[in-house]
Parts: sequence; structure tokens; C-alpha cells
Amino acid sequence: MIHAAYNDSQGVTAAFNKNILLAVNALARSSFNPDDFDHHAPYLVERRRIEMWLVARQPLEIQLGRIGGSLFVLEGDGIRTEISRRFSRAGVLRLLDDAGFTPERWFESADGRFGLGLGKAREAVRSL
Repeated sequence: MIHAAYNDSQGVTAAFNKNILLAVNALARSSFNPDDFDHHAPYLVERRRIEMWLVARQPLEIQLGRIGGSLFVLEGDGIRTEISRRFSRAGVLRLLDDAGFTPERWFESADGRFGLGLGKAREAVRSL
């Protein structure tokens, strides 16, 4: 299900992923061409995460504009653009606690596949 969401047949996620190159071009005046890259989004079971990549279709020389210089990319080289992690309920509660939050509520989809934890910041202890 997660793999299908990040690799949809309509190419919506691929277009979203490639759009980062247009944003970089706008900010840095660089010369990335989104059509020079393929969207690749594997789900890494052992790491419990999706990684989104842009993989070069051919060798490229990209002018970096305001950054200066060029970026040389070989065919098959990838630029990782996103990591989306998946957590268990216990893992979310542990993260909330470690970050100084008290768990308040847990919302879960009817099928139990998705959840959302709501936490409230604990009062900070001031020391003089």
C-alpha cells in the first residue's frame, strides 16, 4: 500500500518529486531539467521507510547558477529527495516522551493501518 502511494500510476508523486528541481532552479538559477531524471521510490522494509530518489537517465553536467560551478552526474546516479518514516504506536509514544510530550490521544483508522498521536508539551522545569 505504501509503495503504491509513492509510485502511483498517474505519476502525481513523480511530478511532485521532480518539482524540487524546478524549485532549486528558481532559487539557485541552476539548470536542472526534470525530464533528465526518473522518479524512484522504494519502500525499505528493514528501515521502515520510503525513500524518494531522482535518478539520472544519462550523464549530465548541471550548471549550479548562484551556487557556482557545475555538478557532474553519471547515468544511474541518484539524488535522494525525501525520507518518509513509518512508526509503530509504541514507537510514536516513545518519541513523544523523549521529546518532552505527554501522550494525550491516539487516533487510528478503522482498519488499524494508520494512526496519529497527539501529545501535550510537559511543563519546563526552570533552574536558577
